[in-house]
Amino acid sequence: MAKQPKPGWHPDPSDPLKERYWDGGTWTDQSRAAAPAARRRRGGTLLKVTLGVVLGGTLLIGGCVALVGAGLSSEETDGITRTQFDGISQGTLQRTIEERFGEPEDAQEFESQIPELGDAPSRSSCIYYPEKGKPSLEGQSFQLCFDEGRLTSKNAY
Repeated sequence: MAKQPKPGWHPDPSDPLKERYWDGGTWTDQSRAAAPAARRRRGGTLLKVTLGVVLGGTLLIGGCVALVGAGLSSEETDGITRTQFDGISQGTLQRTIEERFGEPEDAQEFESQIPELGDAPSRSSCIYYPEKGKPSLEGQSFQLCFDEGRLTSKNAY
């Protein structure tokens, strides 16, 4: 059984701007305007919730705009140009390329068998740079593949 409130003035269940008298067993016909403190508490809570929702929404929208803006600006600055890609020579060290052009967008490492090395597997890898200044999926992707840390092949897709 639910606990009953003590007899006295309580917020009116049918009108939040009024108080109704509870006799301990039932609501009476007696009512009065709610005390100013009670109205202030309710209004304060509603105001706080409303301000919280507005502030939270503003921060969420602002954060999304900032992330999209950062993503768009990085397309203009990340990657390499076609001229830079064409200027990379066979035999260039992978670390030299990464020092010059920065962190690649993606990388793969694998072992391969090169006939000239006999049965010993070689360390091979490929790194990928997007085309600088082009939006994702519109520009080319530049693949640079290395054996033992030296450029052995490159492709543009």
